[in-house]
Amino acid sequence: MKNQTLSERIKQPGDDSTYILSEDKVWNILNELDKNVYEVIKKPKDLSKWFHNINRQKNERTFWGIIPDFSIQRLDSKLKIFLEVKKQEDKGNAHERACKHYTTQFTKSFKDFMFQNYDIKYNFHPFFTIFCDELATKKQYTIKSEYFIESDHYLNWADYNKDLFTNFLNKILSNFEESIEEI
Repeated sequence: MKNQTLSERIKQPGDDSTYILSEDKVWNILNELDKNVYEVIKKPKDLSKWFHNINRQKNERTFWGIIPDFSIQRLDSKLKIFLEVKKQEDKGNAHERACKHYTTQFTKSFKDFMFQNYDIKYNFHPFFTIFCDELATKKQYTIKSEYFIESDHYLNWADYNKDLFTNFLNKILSNFEESIEEI
């Protein structure tokens, strides 16, 4: 198919904006956190210039990075945790794309970047993934999570049960508090 024909499509391949509903549900619960204790940021830019490329001939520097869906920072600390919300219909690879946040090299590079750029030392891995809808229910996806991601770093949130998410969030924040005290 030619480029012009592709660009004239009303809906582009992979253009599934239904994830916005899932992100909004997470956002609504995160906004209930005590604003005197936590700052919640949607699409935080902290990591947006993590990777860079230097073109010495043109004297240019190009940056790339990641922009998680949310960050939560305790106001009395510089430490943040990051949340990714993943949703997809029957086909896709959102569950596999989530795995990048849990590789050994990602964890090491992340900790180095945060220390060099923000003077923050992490003694825990601050990324958490919320799998929604089919990613949280279909065996073809759920079985992989237990092999790719530590159990306390993801939630299969199938039916948007607020109590289930709140319990997961409270557990994360409790572990987060303990980590702050240890540093």
